Amino acid sequence: MPGLLMMEAQAAVDSPQAKKDRSHAQDSGLSATMSEGSAAVQNGAIVENGEILTTNGDHVNQKASTLGAEAAPELDQVWKDTPANKSFGTLIDRLAQQCFVDLNDCLGKMSELGDGSNGNAPPQVNGLAPQGAYLDTSEVSRQKKRILMDFAQDQRDRFTKTLVLSDWARNADGIAKVHGIESWQQTQDRSYRYAQDAIGLLKNRAVHFKTPAPNIDGAMEVLATGSVASVPDLGYIPPKPLSAKQLLSLLKDMNVALATRLTLHEDLPYHMQQYSISNGRVTFSVPGEFEVDLTVADEEETSPWYFIDFRFLFSPSSSVLNDTMRAHIELQANGALATKGLKGCYDLLHNFVLTHKINVLRNQAIELIRGKWFDCIKVEGLRRSFTIQYWTGVPGPKNWIEIGIVSGRTQKMHPVASRKATPRLSVRWFRRGQEVLDESLDIDWNELDVEVCLMQVIGKHCFGKLGITRDGLHAMTAQRGEDSILPPATQGSLSNSSSDFGLKVKLPSMEKSLDVRLDPVTGQFSISPPSTAAARSECVLNSDATIDVARVLASLICTTVQTKVYKQAEMLGWRPLQPQPSIKDHFGKDVLQRTVFGVPGWGDQWALGVGFGLAGEKWWAVQLQYSGSKDRNLNPLKEVIVAHAVSASIAKGGLSASTLLSIERLAVVQATYAVLTKQLREMSVPYTISQSESDRDDDNSSAVYIHFSPFMRTSQSWKSWAAEPIRISHLGMDDDDDGTSAQLGAQSSVQLETSLSLEKKRMTQLRRYLSSSKEQHVTLNSTGGMAVRLRVSFGEPFANQIQARLRSVEALDTQVSALHNLKCKITLASLSTLHFTYSTSPELSAELIFSKTDGTTRLRLKPSGFNPHQRTRVMLEQCLNRRDGNGFRLFVRALLLTLPLLNCFDRLEEAHLAKQTLQISKRGVTWFQFVYKVPLPAQTFVIRARSKILNGKAQVRWHVERLARDTSGLPEDLGTVLTAFWNSSGEGYFGLGNGIIADAKGITTVLEKLDEILRHFRTQSTSGGREAGEQH
Repeated sequence: MPGLLMMEAQAAVDSPQAKKDRSHAQDSGLSATMSEGSAAVQNGAIVENGEILTTNGDHVNQKASTLGAEAAPELDQVWKDTPANKSFGTLIDRLAQQCFVDLNDCLGKMSELGDGSNGNAPPQVNGLAPQGAYLDTSEVSRQKKRILMDFAQDQRDRFTKTLVLSDWARNADGIAKVHGIESWQQTQDRSYRYAQDAIGLLKNRAVHFKTPAPNIDGAMEVLATGSVASVPDLGYIPPKPLSAKQLLSLLKDMNVALATRLTLHEDLPYHMQQYSISNGRVTFSVPGEFEVDLTVADEEETSPWYFIDFRFLFSPSSSVLNDTMRAHIELQANGALATKGLKGCYDLLHNFVLTHKINVLRNQAIELIRGKWFDCIKVEGLRRSFTIQYWTGVPGPKNWIEIGIVSGRTQKMHPVASRKATPRLSVRWFRRGQEVLDESLDIDWNELDVEVCLMQVIGKHCFGKLGITRDGLHAMTAQRGEDSILPPATQGSLSNSSSDFGLKVKLPSMEKSLDVRLDPVTGQFSISPPSTAAARSECVLNSDATIDVARVLASLICTTVQTKVYKQAEMLGWRPLQPQPSIKDHFGKDVLQRTVFGVPGWGDQWALGVGFGLAGEKWWAVQLQYSGSKDRNLNPLKEVIVAHAVSASIAKGGLSASTLLSIERLAVVQATYAVLTKQLREMSVPYTISQSESDRDDDNSSAVYIHFSPFMRTSQSWKSWAAEPIRISHLGMDDDDDGTSAQLGAQSSVQLETSLSLEKKRMTQLRRYLSSSKEQHVTLNSTGGMAVRLRVSFGEPFANQIQARLRSVEALDTQVSALHNLKCKITLASLSTLHFTYSTSPELSAELIFSKTDGTTRLRLKPSGFNPHQRTRVMLEQCLNRRDGNGFRLFVRALLLTLPLLNCFDRLEEAHLAKQTLQISKRGVTWFQFVYKVPLPAQTFVIRARSKILNGKAQVRWHVERLARDTSGLPEDLGTVLTAFWNSSGEGYFGLGNGIIADAKGITTVLEKLDEILRHFRTQSTSGGREAGEQH
């Protein structure tokens, strides 16, 4: 049977069909090698594993059969490095993991079914029921067993397969060779199929290149004899060749015939009205499309037109058509000319040109994808049109342009038949999925450039998008009642080099403008200069198609300025309040972002607020109050009581530390004036505020003008001593601070100046003394101008301090005038000290020190060692501090009035110093007691000054009288002597009978005589009373 089978196979191979397709491979080297063997393969031989076995059990020598054969090629083992090739250990690991997962699932399913216990089951011993006690009738138990058996069966199958694979793995090299052979066979099979397909494709493409077999015999006959005997001779008489003159005449006749036909007999299409005739042909020109050369064969008006040549009139295009294309156009054009005439030829060539333009533009678009537009545009071609989707990476609805051929029909057709609708190229623009109908695109169809067309559309899209953003910013500014300061969008040219579409936004406080650009290629926003806020805004704008770009940019502008303010404020020691108080109601709606800073030296009740908006920055001096605990460690909440706007102008240099310092100074001025005006309103004092028109921060022209009389009047009898109004201006923060106010929460001082003009003939003496003194708080000039400086705590009410300072000036004037009238020599006059000399022999002076805190006056007498008024200094100081306003006048009068008396007291006390027989006690400034002690007669005398109005003037006289006491034990003649003394008179005194009245000069004489009388009685009482009485 094997032999029979092999014979049938041999018969099949030797069939006629097989012989017909037999190749030259039979003569190959392999056949020759096989034929050189020592033994031939017998008919019906079987080949197994390289050995040739005969049917009778004999075999051919293996070495002889393989003699001359080449060595087998090495197998490509690349498949071992592929990701699909896994090691056997990995397979075992994954199988074990899967078994564990399946076991957990199995146990979980079994636990979900419950225990399924049967109450009728017999009891179990050690967990085992008696054999054959009962059958398992529980459905739950059966399901659990079934689940467990299914799990075991599945795992058994898997591990069985793994066991088989492990057996194969023991012969890994052999299995690898088998797999390598399989891979090699598959590669060879694919190569054979690819070669077959390539040959078939080459055969199909070579149809057009196939040429008929050359007639070699005919060619040899023509070359040898000059004729071909096989070609019949029809007996035609060949025409005579035309001479140049005849040829020229023929071409002229053809030109005339063409002109006559076109003028008289042809109805030219509307677009073929432009033509020229020369060289026996007519050339029709359609601008921007093509030129075609036509001619006719004879003068008959019905003779057809013939196509000669064709040329494109746009670029880029081919100047010369290849033969295949030209033959195709000639065939189609002649057919159209024969059937439809010139109109048909135009329609054919016009549609051909339009289609060719579409193909040129589509190829240009495809070339763009390979350049900078990669992954930014997407081209999709249709039959006679194509679309370009741009900004493919922008989220939201798509944007694209569609370039194609439209019919050109309109609702109202042209009345002339030759001008009926003609197809033409058209561009449609779709923005965010909606066709744009209100924009006109100027496309040059003569110079085809799809990138120019695309950039024109993208440019309009960019300008529109940035224009909407600009209008949105203007609208946001207009809604807040501010003038727009944003420039219009930058206009750029739509050329290939134009790739810059941007919007510049700049506020006065910004050193550099915020440049927002829209990349025409990617459609992505970019913002410069770069910053963290700008990067965050870019991410928002490029990720959300529905975002309001104007609002995002407005927020970015405010954030940019706010960040710069934060940096500069940190350098100045400003700190944002934590938590920030609610200030939206005070700052207004035009402020997009707000911050309240705590400023060193402002205390806890004042802060500096700033609002950021499209109109720039707005600053406020904010007054705060605690709304909770005041413990700083707990970050207490603060609420805004009132906010005072600060008129600050930003310099061209933008925000800087010096600018913020200027704003801080202006805010200090504003807060100070706000505190003052609040007090003036409560006091019902009229006032006006004059604002400075200068941009300089050191300009002090802003001031508060106050009506002087209502501000200073204390009674109806008070008279104004300054012209209306007075001016209060701010001089800045106190530079003499010790540094404690540099901390947050500390409170510094501010300097104020009150300027006023004195009335005529007022304070004439004070002007003379203050102009020559070194007084820093009060200055006077020769024209009557006065400036009073004051230092007050920032943010605290100070109107009463101004009043006190002006009253101090008024009181000082009163004091100086009084001293001048009393002929006292003033050596120093200021608001703090008044020093004057009231006696020249001996030289006695008094120094008045005015306290700034409690308003009291301290008296210092000089020389302090022997000034007689040291006896009454305390009482004189009390007289100075009287509240009725007459203290100083009484003090000076008492000082001059008591000087002679006190000098006399000193002399008398010195005379009685040894035995201490005289004691002088003070009961008041002008009230004293003389007490004489033993051994002198014990007598007490009262010395008191009394005033009396005489002729409209007050006169002060000293009254000396004896204090009534028990007279027992006194000398008998003392009463008689005193009575005579009380009735005596002299220079500067006169007796009243029971006392004596003396002036300032006479009081000394009175006291000396009185002292002499009492001392005489002491002498008499020692030697004998009678003799003393007689002598007296």
